[in-house]
Amino acid sequence: LRCGRELRFGHPDMYAWDMGRGPLPSIGRAFNYATLGDVKSGRANKFKVLLDCATSVISQDEVDAIEQYVRQGGIFVAFHNTGMHSPEKAYSWPISKLTGLRVLNENRPIGGTKIHFSDTQTLWPKLRGQEVNGWGLVLDWLKQDKTGTPISLEAKEKDIEVVAEWKNVKLDGNIAVAVRTLGKGKVITLGSTFYRSGKDESGRYEEPGTLPYLDELLTSLGVPRETVAGELWSEHWRSKNGVYDVYPVAQMSPKPAPGATDVKIRRDSPVSSLWELSAMKHPVQAVSYADGMFTIPQVKMEAMQSRVFAAPRKDIENAALYWLETQKRQWGKLPEISSADKKLATVEPAADVIPLIEGWQCSSGEKDLSWIKPEDASAKDWKTVKLGSFAAMGLPEESIAQFRKEVNVPSKWNGQRVSLFFNPEGWFWGIGLRGKLWINGEPATVKQPLQPEPNGAFVIDLTPEQLQKKPLVITLEVDGRQIDKKQGNKRPTGVTGIFFLQASSQPVQTTALTKWSYATELNQLKPYEPGQTVECMYLETKFTLPAKWPAKRLFVKSPVSLGGLFINNQFIAAPKWMRELDVSGLVKRDGENVLRWVPENPDPVWKSPYKGKVPEMNLLWME
Repeated sequence: LRCGRELRFGHPDMYAWDMGRGPLPSIGRAFNYATLGDVKSGRANKFKVLLDCATSVISQDEVDAIEQYVRQGGIFVAFHNTGMHSPEKAYSWPISKLTGLRVLNENRPIGGTKIHFSDTQTLWPKLRGQEVNGWGLVLDWLKQDKTGTPISLEAKEKDIEVVAEWKNVKLDGNIAVAVRTLGKGKVITLGSTFYRSGKDESGRYEEPGTLPYLDELLTSLGVPRETVAGELWSEHWRSKNGVYDVYPVAQMSPKPAPGATDVKIRRDSPVSSLWELSAMKHPVQAVSYADGMFTIPQVKMEAMQSRVFAAPRKDIENAALYWLETQKRQWGKLPEISSADKKLATVEPAADVIPLIEGWQCSSGEKDLSWIKPEDASAKDWKTVKLGSFAAMGLPEESIAQFRKEVNVPSKWNGQRVSLFFNPEGWFWGIGLRGKLWINGEPATVKQPLQPEPNGAFVIDLTPEQLQKKPLVITLEVDGRQIDKKQGNKRPTGVTGIFFLQASSQPVQTTALTKWSYATELNQLKPYEPGQTVECMYLETKFTLPAKWPAKRLFVKSPVSLGGLFINNQFIAAPKWMRELDVSGLVKRDGENVLRWVPENPDPVWKSPYKGKVPEMNLLWME
């Protein structure tokens, strides 16, 4: 079970506790990722075991959905940080309704370091009556400790089986691992992190010495091993056409141990040889078959190498049916199209938008700045281009290029707000290497020179004085010459994004959002003082609306990118160029509205907190 909502608040625990990034492949278990939506819809019911990956924020209806999964026969494994918060309140432990356990220490130190296993528990037969360290260790890619604090538990319900207890715990309850049976299934709660000792090595978790704990748990739950391959990873796939079983084998370590490894893979029918699809001419590889698994002998792999083997499926006669069934799932039935709808219609741009990607005059080479002046006519002899990479426009990669476009702003836009947008859509695109932008010969009010930062989207509000010029003249220069030839380009040189003008009506009324709080942790709020510089995960404000709306639509406006917004617990990921968002359908007409703002972080370090002030955000009432 892998839920990414915690990332929006700066919690990366799902990466540290995701068993799919190393532990499960290393012990030969095939797996799929499921979401909370899969649990609520019942799609997850076909899986016997649902292993959580640090879903720390969970709602009551999601807890109820997991309970239904368990009662129909599923096994849910909760970690120490599963369900510790609800969307409304931190450390409220909504998961307790499912586990039947109460958390006593609530993220405070426990006081004991070892756990003792029951003599009768069946989850880890080899640990019956044994004591082990109660703390595992998880290091992320920066080698920071992401283990988290284990929890001490107390039984709230009578149907709790205690698997392991904390020793020398200075609390009333001392349960570390417990099982609760519900209907046909069970809930396993791992309050201790004894089973982990991992570190992230280039995106792969290495866990020397502790994997047997996870292996034994899954074996006791009836999850069979699919492969036995030492430090190699292998899986069983089926080709798209249903003809072949495909077996990829990968060496995921950048520093593999010397020597070769026998690779064993489960297969329900005997096979004596495979084709190696990853080698030239697909040589035949002899294998042996016993106890439901075949063995590829003495496989030697270099660092980060992968090899792919294949054999015809046992039910090869059903390959065509499988292929057709696959297509049916992907495509489905298309609706009938009337003869009147079959004619292709020209899609006209919206009345409030002018696209600016085509019709630019282009030249190259170093020039004085006379060409940026509105009255300069030299650009009429330049070639006409559609904006794109230098290569697409027929320009040398390492050159300086000038672009000029004259725009006739419609007279019906008079009196409206007009903005110039640049949207590169993805972090790989943008204006690079170095660009400069002018409006009517004056530098545009945006950071200059335009740097090739990740997703260099921007928006510029044009002034009435700029709009009075007929036509509006936009000029751009891009310097594609390499500063450091050893580094190379991180993105295509050129203008790989779209410019457009957009008109919007003037607001009927503007309401400033002035009362803010900031959160250093989820739901841990502190009052914000005007002008204060804060370091936080997100900012929050609350507001009520007048009984009679001044206008039909309500917008949130920010002078900077909106980033991520939670409006009454509904999440919106705004494009990086967006500064205004229509929230008319997201707000409550009666009662209090809660707006959480997760800013676009200017610090490029992954997951670093936001540092800065609250921008002057407003509510705009628009017709």
